[in-house]
Amino acid sequence: MERPRNAWKCPLFGDSCDVEDNILPTYQDIMKFYEWTRHKIKYENETKKEPTYKEIETIVISRIENIWIKASIPIVERKRIKAMLNTYHSKCKNLLKFHPKIPDKKLVEFRRSSKALFDIATCKCKDIKNCICPRIKKIPVRKQNFLNDQRTSRKMVIGSIDIDTTNQLRNNMKRKLARQKLQCNSQIEIIEKLNISISSTSSEYDSEGDNKLQKQSQPPKTVSKPKSTIKIDYALLSKTCDRYRVSDRAGAAIASAVLHNANCDSSEVIDKNKLRRKRKKKNNEPALQIPALYIDGRKDKTLCNIEKDTYYIKKEHISLIKEPESTFLGYITQTSGTFKCIEQAITDHFLERELSMECLLAVVCDGTNVNVGTNGGIIRLLEKRLNKPLQWIICLLHMNELPLRHLFVHIDGSTAGPQTFSGEIGKQLESCEKKSVVQFQPISAELPELLIENMSSDQKYLYRIVSAVITGIFPEDLKNKSPEKMSHARWLTRAKTEFFIHPTRKDGARRLWKLISASRYLSTELKAIIDPVIQRNSYFAHPENLFLAMLTDSQKHIRELAARRILKARYKKTS
Repeated sequence: MERPRNAWKCPLFGDSCDVEDNILPTYQDIMKFYEWTRHKIKYENETKKEPTYKEIETIVISRIENIWIKASIPIVERKRIKAMLNTYHSKCKNLLKFHPKIPDKKLVEFRRSSKALFDIATCKCKDIKNCICPRIKKIPVRKQNFLNDQRTSRKMVIGSIDIDTTNQLRNNMKRKLARQKLQCNSQIEIIEKLNISISSTSSEYDSEGDNKLQKQSQPPKTVSKPKSTIKIDYALLSKTCDRYRVSDRAGAAIASAVLHNANCDSSEVIDKNKLRRKRKKKNNEPALQIPALYIDGRKDKTLCNIEKDTYYIKKEHISLIKEPESTFLGYITQTSGTFKCIEQAITDHFLERELSMECLLAVVCDGTNVNVGTNGGIIRLLEKRLNKPLQWIICLLHMNELPLRHLFVHIDGSTAGPQTFSGEIGKQLESCEKKSVVQFQPISAELPELLIENMSSDQKYLYRIVSAVITGIFPEDLKNKSPEKMSHARWLTRAKTEFFIHPTRKDGARRLWKLISASRYLSTELKAIIDPVIQRNSYFAHPENLFLAMLTDSQKHIRELAARRILKARYKKTS
């Protein structure tokens, strides 16, 4: 069967070809080799029938593994390589469905990203020299520079066998085997000595009749196992003794009895004095300082076993994070979502992990009533427990959406479900993409210039459609683009992924002031709706947040004024 000129050409990456053995393959190389293998099987079998994906996959993966093994770099399991290949193959397959209509910019971007390394190394650390992976997954020191090059500039190649390095590795392996053999021989000698001592002891108590019986049928010799030696973790033992208020003498006696029953070495007796020193040292260690506590909850499906059956139930998991440094402290779950249960669960978690709240200065969370209630919120209960005020750092993204939500409800009426509206405006929003764009009167407004490349798809759509309403020019691609399905929950949670951006910003008070000043042009009727919402969420108008904004102001005299006010408040005598 003759091969046509363009029969082995890939629509996305050009001519298909065999993969090179002297360089680690990229995603583009893998897909070119995949197409090359597919056409080669058809050509060799002299048939038009397409080979199965499994046939091609086996050949491609074996070739990839051989190249990485040749480079002497540890790789992941074959199951993981199959998943990576299948995912990227599906991505290319879905893209080919719209190949003639794909925008050139998107196609160029896809081809550029396909030149990245098809990385199947066990270690994915960016800084390989400071790798934190287990030892079996670490990249050898001799191969670290090569792997870094393949992940970036790709100038190095896999050369022939390095004789000097090979001899060095061979000698290292010989020395390692010699040490293991020596250790094994020493263990055999110990066991033989034990057998000799056991046989000599038993012969002293044998009678003459037993000797005759032993000559007729000799039973196999029994070898007693040497008692194992366990390394004692005094830190864990001291922590357990402190938790259950056990004395040093009692704790040492209990641990020694457990070791004796476990048939361990009798010389390993727990010393009460050593246990006392460990407990004293542990108590003198400084506790983890937590100046700010970040709280955020999410309902996830949790697998539960009930009467030999497994069910998925939704449970709320509340994450606890220490700020700064974003150290994960753990998470809590509770049967009830009330503020008392959550606050008690947080306190119990701190007690179990032996964490102190004495240095807590601020709490970061969203603006739900469970968190920010004036009398029964979580932050207020923590203030009562600690008997001191805390700084409230509340997410501004929720506040940014609440005025619009209340204003929309006032104008159009209340909602009729999780995704439906009762008013005329809301009902038209459900099918707005089906209506044709006509000439309209532009609405003058100020829109800051932003880099649209750094935005997500939703942000780009919002920015472009607002620009169109301001300028009066509606682009053709926006006319046919449909916005996402409206959801009432998204009024509050659409910016959840950026939850911690605003609380950590130094100018939260400035953004609050901008919202207040921007709402002053509204009528008295509308301000009566907006102002209570702003007032309920004006956490960045608290004195401590105002001082924070003043300390980071561009004007020097305002920064100095903030410093003087803070120093005056610190040294002022409290009545």
